[in-house]
Amino acid sequence: MPRIFFLLSLTLFALQGFVPQAFSLTLTEAVNLSLENSDKIKQAKANIDAADYTRLSSRAAFLPKADLSYTYTNAELSNQTVTTPLGSTDVDVTSEEANLSLTLGINLFNGFTDINNYRLSGANLSIQKLNHKISRQDIILSAKSGYISYLKARDQYTVAEQTLKLLQAQKHTAEVSYNVGSLSKSDVLRVDVQLASTQLQLLNAQIAMRLAKQQLEYLIGRGIPDSETVQSIPIKNSYPVPELIELYNMLENNRSEVAAAKLSHESAVLSKNAGKGSFYPKLSAGYTIGLYGDDLNPTGGRDASYDSSRVLSVSATWNLFQGLYDYNTYYANAKREQIAALVLSDLRKSLRLAVYNAYESYFSAAEMLKVAKVGVTAAQESYRVMQNMFENSEATTTDLLDANIALNSALISRTAATYDVIAAIAQIERAVETEILGLEIRDN
Repeated sequence: MPRIFFLLSLTLFALQGFVPQAFSLTLTEAVNLSLENSDKIKQAKANIDAADYTRLSSRAAFLPKADLSYTYTNAELSNQTVTTPLGSTDVDVTSEEANLSLTLGINLFNGFTDINNYRLSGANLSIQKLNHKISRQDIILSAKSGYISYLKARDQYTVAEQTLKLLQAQKHTAEVSYNVGSLSKSDVLRVDVQLASTQLQLLNAQIAMRLAKQQLEYLIGRGIPDSETVQSIPIKNSYPVPELIELYNMLENNRSEVAAAKLSHESAVLSKNAGKGSFYPKLSAGYTIGLYGDDLNPTGGRDASYDSSRVLSVSATWNLFQGLYDYNTYYANAKREQIAALVLSDLRKSLRLAVYNAYESYFSAAEMLKVAKVGVTAAQESYRVMQNMFENSEATTTDLLDANIALNSALISRTAATYDVIAAIAQIERAVETEILGLEIRDN
């Protein structure tokens, strides 16, 4: 019995000391989860591996090649004339021969095609690495946007809840006033109409929050249980956003799309130069060792011919005419080089415009947030004054409803402006591939 009491006491003590662990999701964790679980990142890494193997395979053009071959023939020859001291006669003859040969060859000159193809494969590898960075930056922006959208929807739902509570309290007050004869039925109905409108607003806000949560779960690659809190983003009064001219310089130096477009232009140049190889002669050398035998064994030697051979060969070829194929291919590659240069130029223009739009959006949102904060303060004070006046029969129900609507509108405007600031910062970060919010993002 004492032992059972001891175990029960120990169990109760353990239960009293047990505190359920609270989980919370931060913006940094959401971004890192998106990167870890993204199939696009995995695909980009596979493309890097494939490009690396292609680059390694292009080295084979500079290395010697070795071929080993074995041939065995068994031929039955009928009516073969055989001459002997007694005369000539026709007999059936069986002929056997085996050949084992080792051939070593190397390309001495191929019109610079090999070196240009190797450089082209290296450029393609670099492009795939940049594509990985591009995918990574796109996923980071999507994760930030999804996280911000959820917080915005959640806060708007909270505003709708608070507005509904104020209206429910106002309805109770209106019903009491109506029952004692100090308020008309029409005033009570006005409150009911506004209450129904706010309930619809709350329902829409709830649906928007639920959809935003599903989108965020999709982006991070896992569910968000109700027990897990999605942490708010601390809003600073200002952020270290560089001047526009500096952002343009950061765009040119940091943006992976610009680097990839430059490499694509270089690749087009290399493809054009590789095509020039068709106009040059080609030179190769080979060395072959052969062993022969009169049966399955190629090392046994032959009775009627040589037993082994060693052949050194040098081959020079020059294509003089190929139906203008080489010329047309060269000029097609030259046009592709021109296209790549135009793509790079247009990309720079469009990205500079994106930087400008993000820059202006940030400062516009920041100013709107300042105005919205002042508006909320004024609307809260106006509602407080109007509520006191209503309780003292110095204001009508319509006046109080108008104050409630103004407060609700001000709160919604502040919520929208708050997250518009963070969203604009995220757009600037993507535009110049530079972290401003200070998130610790893991390499993936």
